[in-house]
Amino acid sequence: MLHLLSLNDINKVTNNANILKMKTFRFFAVGLAFMATSAMAQAPQNIGVAFKNKYPNASVKKFKFRHDNYVASFVDGGKKCKAFFDEKGNWVQT
Repeated sequence: MLHLLSLNDINKVTNNANILKMKTFRFFAVGLAFMATSAMAQAPQNIGVAFKNKYPNASVKKFKFRHDNYVASFVDGGKKCKAFFDEKGNWVQT
């Protein structure tokens, strides 16, 4: 027996497919935004090495890039601190 779909049934299927596409797009958009944020929260290797050389016992919470400097937010000896490094890895200030 052949079952014919009504126009209403076809519209439901089309709407469900569009909803699935929108959800998939949102999922990937959120994923890309998260990856971009994560990448920005890290510093290049030379900055990480310079930081570890200057503060070997510190634990870094995050890095940010602001006004041509990388800013490391960290804890050292129980104190919350920030250190600034230029793009070449030179320490600027704490």
